[in-house]
Amino acid sequence: MPARSPQTIATRQGKIVVWTPGTGRAGLVIYIHGHGQTATSAWMNHRLASQFARSRLDSTFVAVDGQFHTGDTVKWTSLDAVLAIVETVAGEGVYRKPVTVIAHSAGYETVARWLEDRRIGHIILLDALYGRVYEYLAWLHYSLGGHAITTVYTKQTAANVGRLLVATPHQEAALRDGVPSSVAGFTRQERGAKLLAIRSQYTHNEIVASGAVIPIVLRRRSTTFGIDWKPVIAAAVVGSVLGVGLGLAVL
Repeated sequence: MPARSPQTIATRQGKIVVWTPGTGRAGLVIYIHGHGQTATSAWMNHRLASQFARSRLDSTFVAVDGQFHTGDTVKWTSLDAVLAIVETVAGEGVYRKPVTVIAHSAGYETVARWLEDRRIGHIILLDALYGRVYEYLAWLHYSLGGHAITTVYTKQTAANVGRLLVATPHQEAALRDGVPSSVAGFTRQERGAKLLAIRSQYTHNEIVASGAVIPIVLRRRSTTFGIDWKPVIAAAVVGSVLGVGLGLAVL
């Protein structure tokens, strides 16, 4: 059965946090942090459980260890390797579910290793497009399926986001100022765009720590909810204060 509280799994490649607050039928959301964090520190410091709960998605939420320092090797070079660990907690069937990936800052390097995996349908880059622009562009436009990218950017990644926009057909792209306060603030064009670029009103770290961005951008292209979220949100807030749940050792 899926775990109702976040589970931390230790592996030789790094730690993974897994949380299925509902049925998980909407698929998987996988978060990769930036430099100076780990999966567990990002989960606690950025109150990810609370943010995921406020998205109201009936998903399995996952955070994986990324690169802590500049120049570190990518820990998880295969999405299959991540899913093999997630399956031990979330149960069978995770390999068949659609995947949304969120990368903050240097997390883009990990996601770039997964771009050939057809299960990924939506990539959310939170001030993360520091490189590999043409690899992301190829994934967006030259792969089968309804791929989409949402990028929230500051001046640090504005130039590369501009390159994505220039290379995307006008009718498939949207650019807006500021993350809306609710998903209703997106226009129909913005919700349906293959590429949505949002000029952030928040700083690089506030994008992931404020709680005002992740729940909104997660829902841009998602419509599957169906959980009584009030007790889940309350539990997530408590979990953010007390920790990330039971630690499990996996060899």
